[in-house]
Formats: sequence, C-alpha cells, structure tokens
Amino acid sequence: MEMIYYKNDLVQTDSLTENETSNIVLKRCESTGYDFDAITCDFRNVDNIYWLDSECEPDGIVWSEYESEWVNESEYTYCYYGSRNEQTYICNETETILHYRGEYYHDSSFDSHELINIDGDLFHQDNCVFCQDEQEYRHENDAYFCEEDENYYANSNNMPKSHGLKSYHNSDYKNFTNSDTIYRIGFEVEKEDYDFKNFEEVRAVGWDAEKDGSLNDNGFELVSPVFDLYNFDAFENNINQIEEFLNADCTQNCGGHINVSVLYKSNTQVFEMIKGYLPLIYAMYKKRVLEGGYSKGKKVDKLNDGERYNAINFTKSNGILEFRLFSRVKNIEQLKFRYKFIAYMFSNHRKGCAGVISQLHKDNSELRKLLLTVYTPKGFEKLIRTVETFTDLFMNEKDHVALLKILSHFNKKNNNNDNSINLNNPNKD
Repeated sequence: MEMIYYKNDLVQTDSLTENETSNIVLKRCESTGYDFDAITCDFRNVDNIYWLDSECEPDGIVWSEYESEWVNESEYTYCYYGSRNEQTYICNETETILHYRGEYYHDSSFDSHELINIDGDLFHQDNCVFCQDEQEYRHENDAYFCEEDENYYANSNNMPKSHGLKSYHNSDYKNFTNSDTIYRIGFEVEKEDYDFKNFEEVRAVGWDAEKDGSLNDNGFELVSPVFDLYNFDAFENNINQIEEFLNADCTQNCGGHINVSVLYKSNTQVFEMIKGYLPLIYAMYKKRVLEGGYSKGKKVDKLNDGERYNAINFTKSNGILEFRLFSRVKNIEQLKFRYKFIAYMFSNHRKGCAGVISQLHKDNSELRKLLLTVYTPKGFEKLIRTVETFTDLFMNEKDHVALLKILSHFNKKNNNNDNSINLNNPNKD
C-alpha cells in the first residue's frame, strides 16, 4: 500500500478515483529505484510517500546533497561536509557529526576546517598537541610538555627518564642544612660526556642535572644540594655515591662555580670576610681570570658592579656569593679539595692580603699544607710569586704596602738559608 500527498492531504493511492489518479504520473528511476514525477522530473519519494510538486511538499521533508535524496529532517542535521565550504543535511544516526562554535561539522569536513575530534569534542588544531605516549591528539591543557625530548605526553609518568636533563636553573634544589646552619656551600659542576644519559642516581642523592647553553650538545651541569660547610663527612659520603658522574669528561668549556652564604649576612658582607684571599684565588685560576669571558677578573673595589659574569658574582639573592672563576672539576678529589679550601678561608677570615701571604710562606701553616696536596713544590713556589704579583694588580695601596713588609721579612729570613728562593722575582721558575 502506497501513500501519496494529493491536494495537501496524505491519502492511500487506492483511495483515489480513477479521474484523480489519471492526473498522477509516476515513473520508476532505473538508477535509484525511486519513483519520480515524470512531468517535472523531481524526486518525490520518502519512505514510500509521494507528492507531486513543491507547492504541496510536506513539512519536515528536506533535500540531502550528501545522500542525493529527499529525507526526513528530524533524522538529519544541517552541517558542513567535504573539503568545500558547503552545508547539507546528513543523517545524525549513522554519521559522525559534531558541534563547534555554533555550527555542525561532518567528519569529512574536519581537516578542511582545521578541526580535531578529541573524545567527541571538536577543537581547533592550534589548541591541540600530539601526545607521544598515546599517539593521539589532546587539548594543550590536558597534556604535559617534556623539556628533555620537547614532546607532549598525555600522562606525565610516561615522559622519558633515559636522559632527564632539566632546563637551566629550573630544578627543585635540595637543602641539606637547617635553620641553625651558619655556613652553607653549593657546587655547579659542568661536564661534556656522551656516555651519561641517565641521571636518576644523581637525583637520588639530592643533586640535579640541567642543560647549559654554554656547553656542547653532550654537555650537562650537575647542581649540588646545599651543604653545611663544616660537615665534611656528610659531604664526602654524598659525593662518593656519584663519583662516576663527577669524574666524567670535561673540556675547557666547563666551569665549576661555587656558591657560599653565611647566616644573617649579605653577599657583600660575606666577601668582606675573605677578600684578603682574592689574589690567591686569582693566582690559582689565573687563566680564567685573565681571559675574562664568564669570569672577568677585576680589582677588589670593582667586583661588585652589578655584572653577573665577574670572577665573583654579587647579583644572586638570599646573600649568596658566587665564585665563578673556579675551573672545571676533573674528578671527585678536586671537588673535595675545593670544599676544604673554602672551609679554610671562612675559618680564617682575612680582610687584607698580608695574613694570607704570611701563611703561604710559613712552612707548617695549615694553608700551605692544604695547597701542597694539589701543587708540586715547584708549582707552589710559582703560585706564591703570582699571588704577590696579583696583590699589586688587583688590591689597594694598603695591601701593597703590607706586601712589601712581608716580603722584606721573609727575604731576610731566607738569606740565611741555602735553599732560599728569590721572592722578589716573579719570573723566576
């Protein structure tokens, strides 16, 4: 039984009179199997319901360009489709049609409109990122960026840990001191070594590993926790656990910065405590001082000029004084020596150079014994002469006068010694 719209009424075809049916001319379309009006050649078949012309089209019947037929509007959605910016009716029960900013889009139009379907919601591709762990797109607010491989991840636990370098000075640094600790020290150890990819052992003992733009692509900077300057046993026990990393290869690009602070003192006050050691430190690392670059050597009254890349940096906060002139750390023993050297300086405050130079000349002084653990006797003699020269170059007039008095005293003493050296000749080997 077929129904037909006839004079705006829905009737059964067999209820029409012979005269009425004679005015209806319906033929079967061979390509679609649907009947059409032989006079106007317009399709008029929807679920076996026919009508003769547009004037008597029933409400709710619409043309779908996508399906090339007349369809019930209630089961279809007007939406964008295909690569062209066109809209038509598409069945919402059998096709993927999603809403985005007041419009509907068929999945065939997502790419052309730069839209991405994420769990049934549409987002513009500018607001989406591809997640490596799921191999799918996520909204940028629902993903995690990994600085190590510069990729996004849906789950932060899936980020690679094989290398684990953090961005420069963007770590959560550990502090192994307490509120009563007076003297604090920390180290920055730069390395360039392709053999080190996993830094979990470093982080397990409170250190961290970061990228540093001054290093090559195999470079990394090991940043220590904050240590108590007068608890060497705890310091030694800690670094012994990462000896392999501290002994890694390093080049001339690398440095070994040391940060020091003293409870309740500004970094200017900290420097005043040990500024008499400045010529000695300059002499120990004279190449870095004289070359400048990232650790410029300046006179004592010019160091605190607001510039970061001085041999001693005053620009850090929280009273931290940074010694930038220390050279690369070649091995763990060198790091232990530097810890002891800094501890000695703060145990023996010297505002002037006279006391430091005096200790260098005394055979049994603690300072001399400490330096001779890393210098040969000949190298130590050369170091003393360089200290005296740098006192003239970098200190003030008062220190220069004190230096002359000390040299006069020790030269008179050494004139009676067959093994004496000429302390007034800085060029003598």
